[in-house]
Amino acid sequence: MAGDKSKPDDTYDVAIRENNMLDLIRLTIDKIDSGGAESVAVIERLVDLKIKTDKIDAEKEFNKALAEFQAECPQIQKKSRSKKGATTGGSGFSYMYAELDEVTKTVAPHLHSRGFSYNWDGNTEMLGEKMIRTETCFLRHENGHSIKSTFSAPVTKEVGSMNDVQRHGTVKAYLKRYTLIAVLGISTTDIDTDGVSPETLDKTELKILNAKIKQTGVSISKLLNFIDPDLKKLEDIRRVDFPKAFYALEVKKGQPQKKQSPKTDAKPPAELKNAKLKMQIKDIEERMDKLNIGQEYIDKQKKIIAKPMTAEQAEKLSIILADIQGSGDE
Repeated sequence: MAGDKSKPDDTYDVAIRENNMLDLIRLTIDKIDSGGAESVAVIERLVDLKIKTDKIDAEKEFNKALAEFQAECPQIQKKSRSKKGATTGGSGFSYMYAELDEVTKTVAPHLHSRGFSYNWDGNTEMLGEKMIRTETCFLRHENGHSIKSTFSAPVTKEVGSMNDVQRHGTVKAYLKRYTLIAVLGISTTDIDTDGVSPETLDKTELKILNAKIKQTGVSISKLLNFIDPDLKKLEDIRRVDFPKAFYALEVKKGQPQKKQSPKTDAKPPAELKNAKLKMQIKDIEERMDKLNIGQEYIDKQKKIIAKPMTAEQAEKLSIILADIQGSGDE
């Protein structure tokens, strides 16, 4: 007898396959109970097959729901403009972008109605002289299948007039924005083109990238290949990829920050910095369970601050500890 035609064909096929598999497992168990089966290994193979088919079905449901979301989700408009920040070359730049709140507000209704949820996991670490922030966005479906997107960027000191903590927070928000957009397979769009294509770099952005390329020694072909292998020239880079190109040059450069003469009136004494680190570590130690931090990590940090540190080293460690402290509030 044909199946219930009121149900979608794919739902009907999944239901039939699942019922047949469960019936087959029950039948095998009955035979074992009656002494008719040769080995329990038969059941193990059937259960393993059931697990594999469940995973395949979950991925199919995930892909179908994601395709429906992408077809329905409206374009996310870039309504915010970044503040002009000074670069090492003395130039400044600003660009339009979509705030994280704007992105989540736009996608949330269309995601949740299809059984999707998302969250981030991030960390900050030192790679040589560079402080690198990494964020991973996980997209999960109610059927159990999930995918993720990961992106890293340096907490650079060469853009803007923000302090270290503000720069760290800005890079963190930037990475969350782009990993969410990437894992969803969507994009943002400019509101008004002003007669200029919103898809390619403007004159100011091109000037900044050219100056940075000369400074770092990175070849244009390598940069273009990193952004998009199909790109032929800098002018073809999309405006949405400008921050990615700028930070890529920072990573490729791999040079230590320029040393500056110490300013006694701009930095607190070493004793105050050490006291601040001790207070941060004490706070983390008191909330170890909530922050998912072990005693071994606490002891390691105590040993680090017990040794002489430069003002820059203390500031970098303070930012990493502040990030851990703030993770308990997310």
